[in-house]
Amino acid sequence: MGKIVVGRVVNVVIFLGMIVIMITAAVVKGFFVQLVAVRNAGALILLVSASHGALDR
Repeated sequence: MGKIVVGRVVNVVIFLGMIVIMITAAVVKGFFVQLVAVRNAGALILLVSASHGALDR
């Protein structure tokens, strides 16, 4: 009886661990995607403002 309970607990812990790892990976990926998007948007804004500045002159 004790062995069955321990085995079940181990399985649950492994399962939860996998879920946590998957969620963490998804969050990290989303963060990196946002970071790249923000960087690209920043570059685009700089480019647009620079071209606007050139047009104003």
